[in-house]
Amino acid sequence: MLNPYNRSNHMQTPQRGGFPGFQGDPINCVLEPTAEDGGLFIGDIESVANPYILQSHQIGAIITVSRELSHISFPPNVNHLVLPIDDSHSIDISQFFAQAIDFISANRKFTNVLVHCRV
Repeated sequence: MLNPYNRSNHMQTPQRGGFPGFQGDPINCVLEPTAEDGGLFIGDIESVANPYILQSHQIGAIITVSRELSHISFPPNVNHLVLPIDDSHSIDISQFFAQAIDFISANRKFTNVLVHCRV
């Protein structure tokens, strides 16, 4: 199993492709991993439903953006933040920006970060 805190895991771009049980890759890379920082990835519920996908992208920190998915649990070596946001156009999500930015910044020093929602 990959150690999400081992910086040497993050020196290469995760491979893309199909995964068991899924067509294609449900994760999109926003910031490529570098020698200094982990990458930033965006995905949906499929992104976290398959441990193989998380492992192949070397995801060690996850932000769940959904009140409905707050019950999801991950292995102890994965940092997890839940932003309890309802999926509605009337919700002011800016109140969560500082917390999300702090989490992403702190975790990218050591690992790749995935931000996901339900859809």
